[in-house]
Amino acid sequence: MPHKRGFFFTVDVMLCVIVLSVGFILVWSFLTGEPPKEQPYFLADDIATIMASTKNVDILDKIGIMVDNGTITNLEYTIFEQIADFYISGRIETATDYTRIFAQNLLPPQYSMAVLLQNVTIYNNTRTVPQEKASFVISSKRMVVVVANQTELLGPFVAEVRVW
Repeated sequence: MPHKRGFFFTVDVMLCVIVLSVGFILVWSFLTGEPPKEQPYFLADDIATIMASTKNVDILDKIGIMVDNGTITNLEYTIFEQIADFYISGRIETATDYTRIFAQNLLPPQYSMAVLLQNVTIYNNTRTVPQEKASFVISSKRMVVVVANQTELLGPFVAEVRVW
């Protein structure tokens, strides 16, 4: 008779463990969801701020080849100003390469990014779904004015960073 009681409590404990495990799995699966929209907003704004304030001289280790071969001549241009300078001179491919060098490891892998100047896509790094199919696209814009030859103002241009 005493063995029957031990068997009953053992089966009871095993059923309890199974019910608790299933409960934890269900709760855990409901807690996972899409990333919050606040993070892409901050990412887009931070990247736009970085591109508007970081100068070529600050990223010389990344763009040294472009400086050595004469593609980049003004080290005091910010990243957006350099992209606008390439855009003005019609060198969109060079602007794309320059932006790719800078933005290579800027975002976490679950986000995608695009850089536009005057609504022309300069750089597009789609890691997830295409921008047209994304559930949300966060944009941050900055005004860019290029000072050419220390006397001539070119622009203003609208530079935009999109994150989705």
